[in-house]
Amino acid sequence: MSFRQKLFQPTQMTGAAAPLTLNGGVDNYEQMLLDLVKLDNLPPPEFKYNGFLDNYFRSNPINAKAIINAGMFFEPLTGYDASNMWNISSSKFDDKVVNNYMSQNGSVINSINEIKVPELKQVVQKKVFEQMGMKDSKGLIYHNDSNLSKEIANSKEFTKFIAHNKDYLQKGGVIKKDSLRLSSTKNLYLSLNNVDILGTHVDKNGDLVSICFDTYDFNKNDPKQLVRIAYAAQYGKVIENFYNLIIIKIPKNQWEKYN
Repeated sequence: MSFRQKLFQPTQMTGAAAPLTLNGGVDNYEQMLLDLVKLDNLPPPEFKYNGFLDNYFRSNPINAKAIINAGMFFEPLTGYDASNMWNISSSKFDDKVVNNYMSQNGSVINSINEIKVPELKQVVQKKVFEQMGMKDSKGLIYHNDSNLSKEIANSKEFTKFIAHNKDYLQKGGVIKKDSLRLSSTKNLYLSLNNVDILGTHVDKNGDLVSICFDTYDFNKNDPKQLVRIAYAAQYGKVIENFYNLIIIKIPKNQWEKYN
């Protein structure tokens, strides 16, 4: 059974796959569910930046979207994954745009309810609620041979994270949740940046397995003007937010050399 099949199988997970259940990863989940019903009554966001451009683009989200569309056209400047993520968001998951990217890298999760591992589902739902204010969301799951997975696995930040925890992992330890700021390449910085690292462990073959999790959304009070322009498109609901689950698998003879 493939890693993705294990991730989405409806039966209880046991054995080597058990670390991915992330037991204890969510506190007070019942309260979080109660809070979900309040989403429609949330107060409007408070904006730190209210200059001419910020007010203009929040009032004209289509124009904000067009500005970012133009910038993302130059993929070599933004990165392969960053460009394609924006195109999917901008097109609101147009089938042709999605297939152009995900046919090489993974597949679409149409609803959080498709995630059958309860604890992972809770982690995703909690962050989607907190970061994007959404009761449900589409997501993208990337296989371990995807461009994004390989770039994360080989990044300075992730290799340092594994090297720091190597002894613990070699002894059978499981790092249920940690966080990283991926900024060593333009592609990682623009597509992911701050991410959660879930269920990091060594499988029965000695390979290192982990999941990188992030929401694709924009900060209304980011100091960078272009991010706030992208937020204006998000605020005007002319783009679609989503989340990413990136499966990382590094062969034993590779990760054990990390120092």
